[in-house]
Amino acid sequence: MSVSAVIFQGSLTDQGIMKEVNTELFWSYLNKLVKINEIDKIFLVTNDEMLVHSLNNGCYKEKPIELINTKDKDFHLGKILLELIDSYNLTHLLVSGGTCLPLIDVAELRGYVKKLLEEDEILITNNPQSGDIVLFNPADKIKEIRLPDSDNQLSNNLRYEAGLKQHLMEKSTGVLFDIDTPTDVVLYHQITGKLDKVMDEYNYLFDRLNSRIKSVSEVLKQDYKELIITGRVSGNIISYINEYLRVRIRAYSEERGMKALGRISERKVSSLFGYMLEDLGSDGLFTYFENIGDVGIIDSRVIFYHMNRGIDSEMDRFYSDLFLPEKIKDPVIREFTERAKESSMPLLLGGHSLVSGGIYSLIDLANNE
Repeated sequence: MSVSAVIFQGSLTDQGIMKEVNTELFWSYLNKLVKINEIDKIFLVTNDEMLVHSLNNGCYKEKPIELINTKDKDFHLGKILLELIDSYNLTHLLVSGGTCLPLIDVAELRGYVKKLLEEDEILITNNPQSGDIVLFNPADKIKEIRLPDSDNQLSNNLRYEAGLKQHLMEKSTGVLFDIDTPTDVVLYHQITGKLDKVMDEYNYLFDRLNSRIKSVSEVLKQDYKELIITGRVSGNIISYINEYLRVRIRAYSEERGMKALGRISERKVSSLFGYMLEDLGSDGLFTYFENIGDVGIIDSRVIFYHMNRGIDSEMDRFYSDLFLPEKIKDPVIREFTERAKESSMPLLLGGHSLVSGGIYSLIDLANNE
């Protein structure tokens, strides 16, 4: 009995920095999977021509990799999974993206693969709302759910519609940290020392972000400073902060699962700080933050999506995280970023990973300096 891994990797973004980052992360993740003996076969579902070309040239002869090229085809994650399960009689599955969990090590990942083989009718994931990685058996339980068109919905559907017992991965930097934004890239580099080529090539962009992370880390090491953390913040993150830092927490959690529940695509995201931004403007919002806090970690996506901004503008979000308002086209995001850049308190902007695994990595950095 063994586990089959199904990896979904969309076309690597055309944006120069993130393309290089994601390419390195993909090969790193694949290297981890091929070292796990309990995984007998890997399926790569992709429309990226570079990956198809590389793997067709036999990069991984030690473990068979079945390529499913979706270029010029309609993509539907659930239908592809169902077809693979039926065609190959798969029983135990690991499903993930190709760049997920960049800080997880082989031993940690192997532990969950073994657990999948040891227990019947189980679902293992790192996030109860929207799993980045999902392991489950029996695989044909997928026939009892609405087939999801994206991985964000898979774990929820298997749990609530197929009745699989959910086992959450033990919280750790490896399980929670993901790379979606420039802030995540710099944190990853500071922790691992990897991505040197990217950091050197784009040093002019990342320099100020490096300085900001150091400034935030310095405040987090001090006693009883006021930490503002907003966005898709989970209870375990607050518990982790309380365990390892001596700060006073001002946390406001909102819109967890907004992607998996379709709230972004349906434009239903609703944010307290979004309403404050509408009423007070960027200056009023950040003045409020500065009056009550010493340091800020802000999941800006919730605010942007409340304002119906940034949904189709990856580059505006990217430059906002880098505090480069002069490169941002959207006027609301540009003004927000300008005021954040000028803030009197050190702060970071980012997405869900920043207020999840990013917190773990910031605490790791603060405690290791």
